[in-house]
Amino acid sequence: MSNLTYEKDEKFLDNSRSHMQPGVLIDPTADIHPNVYFRGKVTVGAYSMIEAGVVIIGDVSIGRHTVIKANTSIRSYSGGIVTIGNEVMICEQVNIETGRPGDYMGGATSDIPDKTIIGDGCIIGPGTAMHGPQFGENCYVGIRCAFDYNTRIGKGCILANGTATNVSQIISDNSNVEGVPSIITKRNINDYDRKSILGFIPGEQADKMAFRLEERYKLGFKQSDLVKKTILDIAPDAYVHPTAILEGNIKIGSNTVVDAGSILLGDIVIGSNSRIAINVVVKGGVEIGDKTFIMGHAVVDASKHFGVDILMKGAFENIKIGSGCYLDQGSTIRGTTLEDGVVLGQISACDFGSLVQKGGVVASGSTVCAGACVPAGSFVEGLPAKVIKNEISNENLQDFFGFIPSELINQTIPQQALKRASNASIKNIDIHPNTNIEEDVWFEGNVKIEEYTCVDSGAVFCGNVEIGYNSLIRCNVSFDGEVKIGKQTHVYDQVSFTGKCSIGDNCWINHGCIFDNANIGNESAVSVGAACDYNSVVEDRAIVCNRSIAYANHVVRRNTKVEGIPSIVTEKFMTFKDRQLYFGVSPLLWTQFQGVLIVNDIKDRKKNKK
Repeated sequence: MSNLTYEKDEKFLDNSRSHMQPGVLIDPTADIHPNVYFRGKVTVGAYSMIEAGVVIIGDVSIGRHTVIKANTSIRSYSGGIVTIGNEVMICEQVNIETGRPGDYMGGATSDIPDKTIIGDGCIIGPGTAMHGPQFGENCYVGIRCAFDYNTRIGKGCILANGTATNVSQIISDNSNVEGVPSIITKRNINDYDRKSILGFIPGEQADKMAFRLEERYKLGFKQSDLVKKTILDIAPDAYVHPTAILEGNIKIGSNTVVDAGSILLGDIVIGSNSRIAINVVVKGGVEIGDKTFIMGHAVVDASKHFGVDILMKGAFENIKIGSGCYLDQGSTIRGTTLEDGVVLGQISACDFGSLVQKGGVVASGSTVCAGACVPAGSFVEGLPAKVIKNEISNENLQDFFGFIPSELINQTIPQQALKRASNASIKNIDIHPNTNIEEDVWFEGNVKIEEYTCVDSGAVFCGNVEIGYNSLIRCNVSFDGEVKIGKQTHVYDQVSFTGKCSIGDNCWINHGCIFDNANIGNESAVSVGAACDYNSVVEDRAIVCNRSIAYANHVVRRNTKVEGIPSIVTEKFMTFKDRQLYFGVSPLLWTQFQGVLIVNDIKDRKKNKK
């Protein structure tokens, strides 16, 4: 077989020209990866660091001593402002957006614009998605949380892994918050409580991070140093996509695929016949076995704890992911060991120092606490995850996931690298001339985009993808398979589509959502951080609530609302007004309102070009 390996697309990946645009002000002590994309009025403070894959658009202010990690997107629009304080850590795959513009526009229930503020000393966990919230200083946000419009969170709060707030929810200072939907489980917490719950005090970690960032600068250490020292050992019959970023000492085995937009940083070994799918982040000292699949928008982080993961010696410990593992879309592990045959469901999470023993299964949306152990062969579920079944069989896996992960892996791996290389060479791209395709968008496969549609920076199209009339695709969205999006449908930042997915007209697909072979009806809404698993169906005008999951083969009936992990029906026979009150905006009126703005913007751009 000819060498399939890495032919990096340097021109596409180098966004350093955007760092010099008018309106972009970067302190000379800040360390910005050349792949970071800026557009708009962006300010970056002293000693801050921004990693590869990050997209920052609009009016965004970033304070000093702040870290923004890989594949995060931050975006303001319609005159909104995103303000990120000093000594803030924003982890991988996070999405931050401004909220509603006010004046009751687009069916919004508020006449005052939402503010997006992240206070000093906050830590925002990986995979978290938000639009229009306000955080007081020294808040801690766990893995894969979701925050809706005008959520106001007081200083010193802890929001547990997987927590989701609703529109205009108010959380008082020094509260411990858990659940979907979220509830306050303890008030007036102090540093002793924080140490007991988290194992550290967020404010102290922020101070340590600030010290280390200045230390990096004084030592002359930059992210570009890792690029210079990169050593790649890639098997000749492996395939690494030209838009993947590999930096460090990285070894990739035979017939393994590393797909588009993925970022590998550190000392990483990947075995044979494995797959790293679109927009995955792998960081630190990581060993991945044979026949292991890590699906789109997942995060594998070998960090020891917060405050030191800034690419310095001692920041990471080595972790191992065994052979035959399956980490589904949006799953996240940090400082976690996975033994052979482990399965992690969609948007599940395993926190620092946890262990999933051989054949253990973590249900979709569930979170394993720091230091916890999932027993061999068991099935755990919930927030936090608890053992539901001690011995899980292939029949159980089929019933829960809609497929048996080991069988799917074995069916996929024959010549997968050669097939992926062949598919990457297909570029039948049909884009209507009256569209707005921003910079830093990747197209391959058979892609059709209809008139008056907008596609924002960082989006990745791989496969057979059709986008309908007057639709909107936001930052870092990925398409991996056969996906059809209807007319006047909005797909917001950090959404992942895998397999055969159909999304109807006037749908609202919110930030950080995950879809696997899902079918979404007209005027339906999948809310912030939610997921629709294998062969799930969401019928017309139905709602999957924030950070909730439609499990495999689950049908969400028309005009119903489902919520929770696992999700249950919380409201039936929903009317237009019911949907408007839940979202704080009418998805139908909003998509139509924004559709008019998109048309006018595209027409104005064409006039200006003349």
